[in-house]
Amino acid sequence: MQHSNPLLNNTSSHKFITIGEVMLRLTPPNYDKIRVATNFEASYGGSEANIALALANLGVDSTFFTVVPNNSLGKSAVRMLRSNDVHCTPVILTTPEQTPSHRLGTYYLEAGYGIRASKVTYDRKHSAFTEFDFSTVDIAALLDGFTWLHLSGITPALNQNCRDFIMACLKAAKEKGYDLWAFSGFLWEDLVKEPIQKELLSYLDVLVDGRFQAELKDYRLVFKGSSNQRILDVQSSLKAGKPIVSKYDDKNIALAEQK
Repeated sequence: MQHSNPLLNNTSSHKFITIGEVMLRLTPPNYDKIRVATNFEASYGGSEANIALALANLGVDSTFFTVVPNNSLGKSAVRMLRSNDVHCTPVILTTPEQTPSHRLGTYYLEAGYGIRASKVTYDRKHSAFTEFDFSTVDIAALLDGFTWLHLSGITPALNQNCRDFIMACLKAAKEKGYDLWAFSGFLWEDLVKEPIQKELLSYLDVLVDGRFQAELKDYRLVFKGSSNQRILDVQSSLKAGKPIVSKYDDKNIALAEQK
């Protein structure tokens, strides 16, 4: 299967694939609150889909894998991605037999204004993505030809079906020799206490942990946004039973010592 996008003038040998759910986004215009809105602006988004779109807009060969219902909403979501140069060959459009609820997940975005923060309300239960039987997907074939894979922690939190699929993707990526990184707002010490999180960690090479703190941000930092965050060698940390700093944090540590 060819994963090149002829619309992009990009000579890089790197090819990205992102995996996750794309949803219909409904937003009241003019910063209105949802409770007083009489109409909504429609678009499509989702964490992993947004990454695919951003990469494509930067001229990077970008592919997105998701599952959507084979109806007007599902096709419209795919059309939006394709119109922004995201490669959608692997996308699965399902029948009602495959995904009985046959619906595209939806979320409502109430855009913030002034001191009022933005607010998101999700309506994604029983979406085609969460109902699909991922055991029918040939993951090795899905990842074939790609050099980068992007996943998020959202998908495995949706249900057991999605969690098993993401675990299988991580296992397949590891077998293919990928260097697996994760970025988490939680600390290592908290993550290892949860069996599911620890299982996820077992596949990783590098973890960037800790919540981003704006007052500690430094644009010179590599692979992290604020100085409180750590870049950890996951496999060494698991063996030692304590967090071990990765070689990728050496430059950041040197910067801190210069202050």
